[in-house]
Amino acid sequence: MNGKELLSELRERIGNPNVNEVSNPQLERYLASALSWLASELDYVVRTETQMIQVTAEQQEYPLPGDFMSMIFVEWDGNRVLPTSTYSMDRDGTLWRGATGANLAQYAIQGRKLILQPPPSSGAVTADSLLTLRYIADSPGVQVSGTPDLSDTDQRLALWEAAYQYLIVHPSETNAARAHSCAVQVQRLLPNAKRRATLPIQDFSPSFRFRSPRQGVAR
Repeated sequence: MNGKELLSELRERIGNPNVNEVSNPQLERYLASALSWLASELDYVVRTETQMIQVTAEQQEYPLPGDFMSMIFVEWDGNRVLPTSTYSMDRDGTLWRGATGANLAQYAIQGRKLILQPPPSSGAVTADSLLTLRYIADSPGVQVSGTPDLSDTDQRLALWEAAYQYLIVHPSETNAARAHSCAVQVQRLLPNAKRRATLPIQDFSPSFRFRSPRQGVAR
């Protein structure tokens, strides 16, 4: 569906309010919010940037892109930079703060900062002054052509979520019933959407990979 069709479908889900009562720009904001939520659920927006971060000799921290959600990999001079964390470096006694510049070996993320360990030396900057980032990004929102990176099937999930967000912000007895129905649709459709996102190749069985926020050993 293109942008016009999406707004028409969203308007139908919230009871077909008149355009003088609820404008299309208003609906676009709810749809953009729903797409942002869906991007965090499905990791469907993948960006590869080769010109975004230019390293400077002895500079260790760099701001991440505004649409950054999670990192897939970092490359420098054609090689992968290994992921780590400030917690791991502190636990291992690595004196990473203010380390002497050298070729890039590891990176960590803290807040909205990319931390290079060690920071690049002048020789490293001369060899390659740009990082390649591949990361999961936030949704770019609604465009005239529709929803970039999102499949037609999953557009309907975004529509139900956008309708739900609109209806709970505009409470009434009728809207409460509609919001409940929208929430049911979201919960019904989300598991299959996640399955499609995590297993896009039917005849490929990836190895099991457990993801946990825990960084240290259990006590």
